[in-house]
Amino acid sequence: MEAAECFQLLGRTTQVLREHYLQRHQQVMDAIERRVQALTEQKELQMHDLQAISRSKLELQDNAESLADRYEEMTDRMDEAVSRAEQLLRKLQSRTPVLSDAERSMAAELNQMQEKIDQFKSSLLQVKKKAEYQKLQVRRQSKQNGGQLVGGEQTEQLSSVLQNEGAVIGKLMFQVKQFKNTLSM
Repeated sequence: MEAAECFQLLGRTTQVLREHYLQRHQQVMDAIERRVQALTEQKELQMHDLQAISRSKLELQDNAESLADRYEEMTDRMDEAVSRAEQLLRKLQSRTPVLSDAERSMAAELNQMQEKIDQFKSSLLQVKKKAEYQKLQVRRQSKQNGGQLVGGEQTEQLSSVLQNEGAVIGKLMFQVKQFKNTLSM
């Protein structure tokens, strides 16, 4: 083989290497780079979503604490009202059936308390709905991330607390209705 043929063979070999192997190598590198960038963007989006869920969780906890405080305040007022109502009933039984101004104001106060209880019941229902929605969002996020943000035990405890508060409010409403019925006699 002559030097010209060898040079021509070397030139063709170099051209084939550039066209077939180096271009493919560059295409693969570009594809890998695009995939890394897409995965990085997806990770950032998921981290943003996780932060939003954490903020929502904190807001729900704050709302639950606020409702618990309001509930305690209402139970204290309700106990006070029950005590006053019992005193009023004792006085009514010992007197004529005519209501005094204090008794009328007590009845009006009981009506106002009943309205407040209805409002708190509505607020509690909204908190329960938000909690259910949050559970659904957390489950979805957990499935996507393969982990859990809130454990099942914590979720059950929150649910139990909300159910207990709902039951207590229901009992208090029943007592208020009984007192109203007694006062209207």
